Amino acid sequence: KKNMKYDIILTNEEVEKVLNIKCENYKELIQELQEQFKEFNLKKSLKSQYIFEIVTNVSGKVENNEKNLVCPNCKGKYVVRTYVGDLYYRLFNGSKKQKESEKRKFEKMGLYSNPWATGDKFTRDYWCLNCAIRWNGKNENIISYK
Repeated sequence: KKNMKYDIILTNEEVEKVLNIKCENYKELIQELQEQFKEFNLKKSLKSQYIFEIVTNVSGKVENNEKNLVCPNCKGKYVVRTYVGDLYYRLFNGSKKQKESEKRKFEKMGLYSNPWATGDKFTRDYWCLNCAIRWNGKNENIISYK
């Protein structure tokens, strides 16, 4: 598996466009995605489903990523760190001091996703938004989106 080369799904320009979309609700979000990506169709397109997954799951800023963090497959810089557990617990349920501390942490975070409340053997530490692979912290156990 280490020698397999996975194709690019989203170009840098498309990833940047996706990461800059901010909407209040799903209806507004889907309308915005249809305007930004003319071929956007959640029912018929895996690419559209992937874009929707990114918009609804990824936060943070690529500028705050570790400088040497790149995809082992495509060498892309749009790498998301995935976290198991509730990143937001103290932000919503902590004391006033804890909430302020958590807000400061989130402002400095690179691209991140918090998709699972608990980890399992399929959890991967990193996710490339260009080629959609996921891998662990040792650049091993690569799995693809498809």
